[in-house]
Amino acid sequence: MGLHTSTAGALENSAVEAVRVGANCFEIFSSSPRMWRALTPDPTRVAKLRELRAKLDLYPLVIHTNYLINLASSDEALLRQSIEAFHGELDRAAIIGAEFLVLHPGNAKGHANPEAGLDTIAAAVAVAARGLESRGVTLLLKTPPARRTNSAPSSANSPSCGKASRDSPSCPSGSASTPATHWRPATMWPPPPVSKVG
Repeated sequence: MGLHTSTAGALENSAVEAVRVGANCFEIFSSSPRMWRALTPDPTRVAKLRELRAKLDLYPLVIHTNYLINLASSDEALLRQSIEAFHGELDRAAIIGAEFLVLHPGNAKGHANPEAGLDTIAAAVAVAARGLESRGVTLLLKTPPARRTNSAPSSANSPSCGKASRDSPSCPSGSASTPATHWRPATMWPPPPVSKVG
């Protein structure tokens, strides 16, 4: 049994809360879910969380990406920002030691057809994963209800988008190396450095 727990106060507090309510697995945000800016996890807090998880047998740990990311966007500026934010989410998930990272693929409004939205998601995941190793993190796509017609269609989504890595990111549809026609992945890399804990 699991639940979403808070990291308020310290990262490891999320594990303490999970145990308090009787859970054996849990989900957290690695940063504010409604802000683009994110800090690098504090190594001391990460070590404490890992220690508690091992001691209390809390597995798996799931991280939910922030709500602003839209890897299906037809707007190049938003797509660029989303790729940069998702790159940070992948990196933080690996640093923290999460087994899973949950992503809402996003809203594909503005694309010529649903397939173009899926191609954008696939290419965006590939670009965001460049330079990173999965380190045991599996990407899960959280699909929308079928009635939400502007969202990426659920028919092309499996429960897992696989372990994203520098060379072989696993994506929801098509080839990970095939970009959507309205944007250029090469111009979106590298993302700016992640803000450090200060």
